[in-house]
Amino acid sequence: MAQSFRRNTRHGGRGAASPGSGRPATVPLQLLQILVEEQIQQIFQLLALIYRPEDICLIYSQLRESEAHIRADAIELLDNLLDPGMRTMLFPILDENRFLERIDAEDAAPLNAKDTYRLLREGIWDHHPWLSVVILTLVSRHRLDPLREDLARALDSPSELLRLAAKAAQQLAA
Repeated sequence: MAQSFRRNTRHGGRGAASPGSGRPATVPLQLLQILVEEQIQQIFQLLALIYRPEDICLIYSQLRESEAHIRADAIELLDNLLDPGMRTMLFPILDENRFLERIDAEDAAPLNAKDTYRLLREGIWDHHPWLSVVILTLVSRHRLDPLREDLARALDSPSELLRLAAKAAQQLAA
């Protein structure tokens, strides 16, 4: 089951600058896109534990299609499959317009560096440990100097996990 989801996941998918587009995607933006895709993938893996895995895999793969009518059919199938409580909880997370519109990088307004760094800074301190760890590692590996101060500040964080992640990130940079 998990292999089917992984096989259908394309890192650097929606929103990433495509080769030959003339506009390079920033590493932080690519990371955020990967994290969103992984979160959606995990949601569908959990749904496959509750509902028929074949249905969930079909819906997931159809949501990734380029034709809008196929994505719309997948949303309708998911809507019919989920019980009302689950629907109320999941649809705001999945944001059906994201799948129906499927904006390509050439049509999307790119984030400027200041906004990208602001989003990453917020991600470090938003109390989602996995996101903080990933962003601190990103700051270190890609030497994102505007966020070095946050990396140093994380060494003194009250959160042990954040302190350990910052220490590990610094060691990666060395």
